[in-house]
Amino acid sequence: MVVKKAELPGELGRCPYSGSMSTYLQRLGEIDAEAQKAAAARWAEYEGAGATDGYVSVHTGLPVACNVLVSGGAAGHGHAHFRRSVTSIVIQFPDAATAEAAYNKDIFKQSQVQGRPGAEVGAANGLGPTSVVWSNESTWTEETPGPKTYQAVWQNGPFYMSVKTENITRAEGHAAAVAQHGRAGATS
Repeated sequence: MVVKKAELPGELGRCPYSGSMSTYLQRLGEIDAEAQKAAAARWAEYEGAGATDGYVSVHTGLPVACNVLVSGGAAGHGHAHFRRSVTSIVIQFPDAATAEAAYNKDIFKQSQVQGRPGAEVGAANGLGPTSVVWSNESTWTEETPGPKTYQAVWQNGPFYMSVKTENITRAEGHAAAVAQHGRAGATS
């Protein structure tokens, strides 16, 4: 249900730790124990809110970038192609009411995205009424600290979904998010 390679710019490849939440956490632990510990804590919070399953997909411009992204170093790397990435997350809940309750409790931290200048909240962004989309593409310059970023966070039926891109156009990021939304049945 996460973003697929065919929905992304051609040079982006899937990182080996992508997969179910259990696969992601296991493989992440083999790369970076601290990142795995933080991800496991977030997953435990989601489970506490009723999550029953989860999937993570990460795509990058170069295979070596997978490990750098895990360690949090991609944003500071000098080569722009190296920093091109898409991270897609789907968290499944037993039903839409449980997923919406978790979204409304802000356990996914969507309020951080919603509070950014230019954030698009609600159905007008194409991802349903419980959604927020933000991009810094229109204001980003070479002098802007950090990468050009697109981020979408939304609840769709029994699913919480997120797509975050770095140095991918807003149009490409949003197309991937809309495709992911559609696979969930676009129930919200």
